[in-house]
Amino acid sequence: VTVEVDGEPYVIADIGMRMLRPRELARAQGFPDDYKLTGNATSQVERIGNSVCPVMAEVLVKANY
Repeated sequence: VTVEVDGEPYVIADIGMRMLRPRELARAQGFPDDYKLTGNATSQVERIGNSVCPVMAEVLVKANY
């Protein structure tokens, strides 16, 4: 893959990626580390993917209150 950044071409030969673990996804969504995740990993990922970031939920409630 060839990409251009600020007019400079870069060639990316391989991109090594891994799936994020449920706890990592929860952190990315803004959930605290002590937030309990239940169920198996697949269901946790599904629920985190459908969640609303706690900070955004707070902002929305404050804006509409």
